[in-house]
Amino acid sequence: MHSFSADIYNLELTQKVYETMIAWSGWNRDWTIITVSALLSIAFIPIAWIYLFASGIARWLVTVFTILKLLNVPSMITAAQAVAWAISWHYFLEPVLLAAALACLWLPSSRTWLAQGGASYVVPVE
Repeated sequence: MHSFSADIYNLELTQKVYETMIAWSGWNRDWTIITVSALLSIAFIPIAWIYLFASGIARWLVTVFTILKLLNVPSMITAAQAVAWAISWHYFLEPVLLAAALACLWLPSSRTWLAQGGASYVVPVE
């Protein structure tokens, strides 16, 4: 979500980053907004599957794509440095939150919750 708001707020910078990452001559403000919105929407689909249906497949999809995104952090930094003078600490917020969310997804209580079908599981109090 932070990435979405930051990308929408800085459309010119986002467009330049996309132009650096994806060689296509058609990048403009509209395509940048569409791409940013599509990435946000696509990210919420497996999250909904995990929450609503306790889907193990969706958990693996989230895991794989999160790891791929985290492996892409060095190239994100390089692309951002190519178009901007400085990178703020906000740029690193998303990877840190992704790593924390991924760790939570694989906690023993999460596995138990998924194994029991989702929302019906209540954590026992000792």
